[in-house]
Amino acid sequence: MKNEQQTSPAFNKQLGNIRVAVWRNEVNGRTYFNTTISRQYRDKDERFQESNSFNGQADLVLVQSAAKQAAEWIDSQERTSAIEA
Repeated sequence: MKNEQQTSPAFNKQLGNIRVAVWRNEVNGRTYFNTTISRQYRDKDERFQESNSFNGQADLVLVQSAAKQAAEWIDSQERTSAIEA
């Protein structure tokens, strides 16, 4: 079974402290998309960290927007692939 994965996201967007990344994976000639959404913050030593926990309504509004943008990007990729096939 052939499995090719990218080392960087095919789509990456930052909305405030929320980041969404879409990863394209090719498996046996089929394309799959995986999505991660994370929140960036600074720890007590001022180093950037990431979490998959979100704080309150403000973060959730950004998560919703990030998920929508990722879904629209995936949809456009799938439509392009269908046209090319």
